[in-house]
Amino acid sequence: MGLLVTLFLVIVNLLSSIMTFSPTSENITAISAWTLACIVFIFASFLGYAIILVVLYQNNEFMSRLANSKVAPKNMFGIMNSPWDVRKAKARKIDTVLLIIMPILFMCFNVYYWYDIFGSDGKY
Repeated sequence: MGLLVTLFLVIVNLLSSIMTFSPTSENITAISAWTLACIVFIFASFLGYAIILVVLYQNNEFMSRLANSKVAPKNMFGIMNSPWDVRKAKARKIDTVLLIIMPILFMCFNVYYWYDIFGSDGKY
């Protein structure tokens, strides 16, 4: 979490410096667009972290009933898992999905962005 906060502050400072020292224009510049997209991806990582924390620390009846029912997930020894184990497994699944999806989305954005900037139309 500390790394995300630090990264967010660095990117916001970078955007501020870009806006201050770049020539003024009516439209958004290419470097400003890329920096804003980076801020969006960092904010999405914050949201993913928040979702994982909510899943881990939610305290509701459903999770308790699930752990006490016969359909509750069991470990390899056939013992029913506690509500904490169920929440931890769910949070791990979310984390794994986000760990795969976020870098892929960032790479897709970069491929599109750089192709648009240096594409075959020759505008730059």
